Amino acid sequence: MSEVKHTPGPWVAVEIGQGGPADAPMPVFEIQSADGHAVIAEYVDAKNAPVLAAAPDLLSIAQRWAALDGGDWHVARHASDKAELLADTRAAVSRALDETPLAGPDATLDQVMDAVADMHVAAQTAPEQQEGGNV
Repeated sequence: MSEVKHTPGPWVAVEIGQGGPADAPMPVFEIQSADGHAVIAEYVDAKNAPVLAAAPDLLSIAQRWAALDGGDWHVARHASDKAELLADTRAAVSRALDETPLAGPDATLDQVMDAVADMHVAAQTAPEQQEGGNV
């Protein structure tokens, strides 16, 4: 795989205000790195925010699927890898579709911990945004 040239994930969607027509305002989001140090995209509507925020996860999943069958095939190891990767894929797609299950029947412990960390970062970032703080 080639070297990462984008801002590393995870990314989060942070509501920054309202946009659209005055008679029908809609929430507007900013896509940020989870640490709040980088703005990935500004003025993103609510329909696009989840899929943009999930982009690093989706890229990682695609890279893992592409690399899975490389090298020596080991049936037991690859079966386990595929099962874990399938669970991770379901979680990433759910996040992109804004279904974000914290823990479903196929969720791994890492996915649950990542979801909790994402929620914590979003909660920490939101008050700064409301108070007009810089991120």
